Amino acid sequence: MRYRFDMDSWGAFFKVPASVPERFLKECDEAQLKVLLAVLSGSRTADTEQITERTGLAPEQVDGAVIYWCGKGVLSCKTAEGALPEIKEPVSQVPAVRPAGTPEPDKRVVVRYTQKEIRDKAEQDEKFKYLINEIQTVMQISVNATELGKLLELYELYRFDSSSILMAAQFCVSAGKRSINEVYKLMTKWSEQGIHSFNEVEQALIHAGELGSYASKVKRVFGIDNKLSVKQREFVEKWCGKGVSEELLALAYDRCMDSKGKLSFSYIDGILNNWEAAGLTSRYQIEAADESYRKRKSREDKSEKPSYDLEEFESYALKFGLGQEGQDQGL
Repeated sequence: MRYRFDMDSWGAFFKVPASVPERFLKECDEAQLKVLLAVLSGSRTADTEQITERTGLAPEQVDGAVIYWCGKGVLSCKTAEGALPEIKEPVSQVPAVRPAGTPEPDKRVVVRYTQKEIRDKAEQDEKFKYLINEIQTVMQISVNATELGKLLELYELYRFDSSSILMAAQFCVSAGKRSINEVYKLMTKWSEQGIHSFNEVEQALIHAGELGSYASKVKRVFGIDNKLSVKQREFVEKWCGKGVSEELLALAYDRCMDSKGKLSFSYIDGILNNWEAAGLTSRYQIEAADESYRKRKSREDKSEKPSYDLEEFESYALKFGLGQEGQDQGL
């Protein structure tokens, strides 16, 4: 998408060193960028408290960000004590890689990687370097230090290859989720389900796409505009797995509304279960079964109630007996 910005309507400006967007925008995190903008747009002197108030960050985050930018040569400053303390790069906590064939430990050992260490890993592993560069293009985002740690975890600990991670990223983008965290949540869930290889990931994405399409169909039939709840999605996934048709969904929805007057996924699920148990798979079969039931019920009702009025018959018989008796006496 191509954008055209009306810069005349922006009001006042302040200068940002060209090295920031050219070299550091991809690697700096949110806190570091906030502090930089607060410093550049403010006065030449400021203390930690003032920057904290402007950015909403913790004091230690502010001090760490100032040290970071000074270490990169973007800012130059001194404190009342003189020189700034030694720069400490942000770290990403990544569980240690477990050698193949060894038993699963009770607790994961966490390894702390600095940004430099992650960059060094990328330089040493072309596939990981390709993943970092390509995923930013696919998702149209800049990956910060924390997100680099999550990518490294998917790649090293969970042993997903670059192609699988990029394929998952494309799926998240298609669902409107441009976040490394969304990719991470999706793929760690797959790992719990035993999905790891490229082919397994491909099949999982095909299933996820089919489920998404089916969920849209259910929402349309049921007249739902809002996002489905977790429980509702469980019902939808169950119906999708069974291949319940749109025709049966619509019929079950109508029966639910006629009976309860409101939408109930559990009630509709009960209706669908009953049809499945009876082997009914189409509207024609269901309506035929309904008609057969009504006829049988009608015959049962008739068999329980005599076709004549018993009291009327007894009255008639009594009168008939009395008249017959009188005739016999007159002979």
